Amino acid sequence: MTPISPAWTRLDYKTEAWAGYLDGTYNIGNLYITAGARYSEDRKTVFSERVDAAGTVIAASGSAFYSPATGGIIEYESTAVTPRLVARYNLSSGTNVYASISRGLKSGTISSTAPYNTLDPEKVTALPIAVLSRKED
Repeated sequence: MTPISPAWTRLDYKTEAWAGYLDGTYNIGNLYITAGARYSEDRKTVFSERVDAAGTVIAASGSAFYSPATGGIIEYESTAVTPRLVARYNLSSGTNVYASISRGLKSGTISSTAPYNTLDPEKVTALPIAVLSRKED
């Protein structure tokens, strides 16, 4: 019987991301309109290999992650545009009426445990409406 040698799994996670943002405000009297958008790109990669005590890569047949189809690499890419629009009206020097609608995004990822599924981005739409005021001296 051949002895079983100790083995370990090496996982390398790599993330590349960048984003650009453009925002502008236009006012007409006491009304201020702000519009903006953010563009973002994400690329995540997980590389894995199973290695025995001698440093030899072990084939792990039957595993989705280690299969020849994935080659030990799983990649995830996403792009998104998340806009926002704000309207603010000055009722007086210390009081504003404010309304905004914006989209938010939490980037997707690759699960850190087997079977290393990709997880979709989380998206949210926010719609705050408020009267903002400050106490004048």
